[in-house]
Amino acid sequence: MKTLSASLGLLAALVFAAGCNNPPKEQLPIQNGGFDTNLNGWTTDGDVEVVDGAAKLADSNDDYSLLFQTVSVNTGRYILDFEFANHMSPFLSDPGSGFGFQDICFASLYFLDDLNGFDLNLAGSQNFISLFNLDFEAPYDVTGTITKSARRVGWWHFTLPFQNNWKYAVPVFEILDLNGIANDSSILVDDVVITPAR
Repeated sequence: MKTLSASLGLLAALVFAAGCNNPPKEQLPIQNGGFDTNLNGWTTDGDVEVVDGAAKLADSNDDYSLLFQTVSVNTGRYILDFEFANHMSPFLSDPGSGFGFQDICFASLYFLDDLNGFDLNLAGSQNFISLFNLDFEAPYDVTGTITKSARRVGWWHFTLPFQNNWKYAVPVFEILDLNGIANDSSILVDDVVITPAR
């Protein structure tokens, strides 16, 4: 019996140690990344609202809409995940010429040491990763991986491992009305998460 008890005790200790060495991934404090009822924690501009538990950026009332959140991070490796649904318009600004513009969406990840220095108008001088551009047809210029959502039809899942050397990471979503037609383009964003890589 003593041998059995000792064996069981050793097994329990090994299980406990394994759990300590492989703790569940801890999400960074992105506030309200699931947009359950509102846009709390996010900075917005233009036509942005919550629809069915997701953030919707559109061009109903504005030529430009913006959604972002500044997240405090340590130096290290992380993974950015989010889901999105593409409802961008196929219409061109000048369909007769064949050289018109379609509405476009940008997804980016910015890095900052000074919150006062964050200026999207100076994007060229900022530290950032362009995640993808999105028009009616599909995402392009993708940095990261896009797969079909495992949970929702018509949705896509984006993931990107990245190295952070700054104090803040800033997921940014933008939509720009280039065809001049109101209320014909939108993108839905949900489940925005930054997780330490292990």
